[in-house]
Amino acid sequence: MDGNTPTDQGSGLRDSEDSTSGTIGPTGSTARGSAERGRVDADVKQALRAAAGEIPSPCHSPAPGDEEGITAGERRGEGGEPVGASVAPPAPQSAAAFSTGHLIEVLGKKDAKICELEMQVEKQKTANALLRDRLIDRSQLEAKLAQLEAANEYLRKETEQLEAEYHQLRRANGMIRALGAIMR
Repeated sequence: MDGNTPTDQGSGLRDSEDSTSGTIGPTGSTARGSAERGRVDADVKQALRAAAGEIPSPCHSPAPGDEEGITAGERRGEGGEPVGASVAPPAPQSAAAFSTGHLIEVLGKKDAKICELEMQVEKQKTANALLRDRLIDRSQLEAKLAQLEAANEYLRKETEQLEAEYHQLRRANGMIRALGAIMR
């Protein structure tokens, strides 16, 4: 070695650095940063897909090649380095969507029950109207019956009076006949 050639110890370059450019090779911090950015990008994409409802529910089995809820291409960083499996974060809308759907279902059942009760109320109103009409008719019939009973009572009294007058006329007729016999 001559004095112009730097040694490995004096150059200050690591094994992973390029002596001409000064950049860090794939095994250095840049590769790790790319991997981290790839993982973050994959998580962001996954969260966006979950928010849009494109990622299936954890209750469903994942499709082949999509075990973590993202594609194989998304599991690699910008430099193409595999960043490992990234677990899908829970979708914020999942619980809300479930609760909203459940609420809609419950409200639908309540609406059906309310409609059924309204129909029963209408039927009861119709039945009440019929009963009221019958009660009115019965009241009218009872009033007519009372009038007939009053008329019948009046006729009975008139009949008794006529019978009394008839008996008086018979007695008077008997007396007239007796006087006529005496005068003869």
